[in-house]
Amino acid sequence: MRTYSCVIEWFGDKRNLEVIANDGECPLLGVGLLLGLELRVDYRNLKLTLEPAAKETT
Repeated sequence: MRTYSCVIEWFGDKRNLEVIANDGECPLLGVGLLLGLELRVDYRNLKLTLEPAAKETT
């Protein structure tokens, strides 16, 4: 598959990415963007929440 370089704004920061082209409507970015974030899925209310993960204390 072809790949393209791009820059996106992600939670206030600009990120350089490599995007994989495909035959669908949406190019593939990958799950690496989710590192350090918390994803919550509320199936009952059809809601997704993505926010910075709380820091763990030891």
